[in-house]
Amino acid sequence: MKTRAPRRFFLAALAALAFLPAFAPRNARADGLITLFKIERSKNANEIHYAAQVGKDGAIDAKDPVAAFWVMKAEDGRREGLTFMERKMAYGVDATAHGAEFDLKLAAAPERAIKLMNIAGRWRAQTLLNGKSAYLSRIFIKTTEGGVMPTVVSIDLYGEDATNGKTIQEHVNK
Repeated sequence: MKTRAPRRFFLAALAALAFLPAFAPRNARADGLITLFKIERSKNANEIHYAAQVGKDGAIDAKDPVAAFWVMKAEDGRREGLTFMERKMAYGVDATAHGAEFDLKLAAAPERAIKLMNIAGRWRAQTLLNGKSAYLSRIFIKTTEGGVMPTVVSIDLYGEDATNGKTIQEHVNK
């Protein structure tokens, strides 16, 4: 009878370990990443980067075209994967293929249309900023801390105008 308790514990621990990969941070491949845009926050200097994952031939990884990961600038600058909750609730990205392009949906802003496309041999994240077609380069989120979750005060989106190459910005108050 006393031998069953350790066996049950072992089996329960083994079952729990089977689910850990789903909750662990996902790391982007070290090579073949082409920067698309980043998210900066008023909270600290850490950034979330989004990068196209491409092979040596420059072709996009159709199964996992975009990697999202932290760059821990407030610490030592290391790269760190997003956790399960970060992917699902805030910084994750879903990609749906449409021919040679992909529709991207950010977990925190699925209503904002972003297209991943190859423009003159360079992978870009295209969206509308102030009603103009632009290549997204940076998002800055201003928050106030307090309670369980921070409150978003405003969001500034920056990019390059797709027609003339000039810097363009859109400010959104929350």
